[in-house]
Amino acid sequence: MYISIFTDELKLDVKEAIPMIRSWGLDCVDFRAMVFGKDIHDLDDSELRDLKKLVDENGMTVGCLQTSLCKAHLPDAERQKSEAQKLEGIIRAADALDCRLVRSFSYWQPSGDEPRRLHTHPEALDAVMELFAPIARRAEEGGLILSFENCGVMPDEIFALLDVLHVPGWDMAWDVANTWGCEERRQDEDAFLTRMIKRANCVHVKAGGALSLMPRYEPIPYSKVLQRCHELGLAGPVSAETHNFGRKGPDVDVSKMLVETIQDAWPDGVAQGRQA
Repeated sequence: MYISIFTDELKLDVKEAIPMIRSWGLDCVDFRAMVFGKDIHDLDDSELRDLKKLVDENGMTVGCLQTSLCKAHLPDAERQKSEAQKLEGIIRAADALDCRLVRSFSYWQPSGDEPRRLHTHPEALDAVMELFAPIARRAEEGGLILSFENCGVMPDEIFALLDVLHVPGWDMAWDVANTWGCEERRQDEDAFLTRMIKRANCVHVKAGGALSLMPRYEPIPYSKVLQRCHELGLAGPVSAETHNFGRKGPDVDVSKMLVETIQDAWPDGVAQGRQA
């Protein structure tokens, strides 16, 4: 495992963000938006070559394409067509940047009044699979390793989807803060950590729960979380997704503080950089 960061969380375009992030001691970045003023999937071939050059010149690599692929709830045909086009852009970016890991969603973003859950309602899972199957097939053909984030969905819903897809390497992008307050964790924290990490290929760390300047969030013991990630063999990035909720300071400053918090919590004797 290694430390990375969503470049757009600094609220700077990549030309400014990448050298700054490198100065913080990181050798890996994740892309989503604010990439030459565009989303990562919208870059043309020339822009992708320029981005790869920028990454290389700063001695860095790309950990994950943190895309919004299929972040919609049971969409209509027009939205499905748009997402299929987005996927083609993602595959081009993955090829150009030598990065196969891609955050994805699955056309399941239920509102608060949705009583069904994918792991308890087979008919809902079937509806999702009918829509998502073409995306999954194309992503697998393109050699992508998908990482499904628990944003708007429960981990057990992701696990149910992954069990049906059954693609080696595809797992969860575990956003720790999104699950930390759950009853399962309160009942048995060690068992909870083990269950989440064993099915994760990427971990997201938000400022909420990690930084003391956000006291409304329950502190998360990231030293323990990251130690378990190491012990259980997490191979993907631990990515700072600052999410400067409520504007607790300049985005660059809060992002730097978050990176330093991750670095301080990093397991002893484990290299923080991807290249190491």
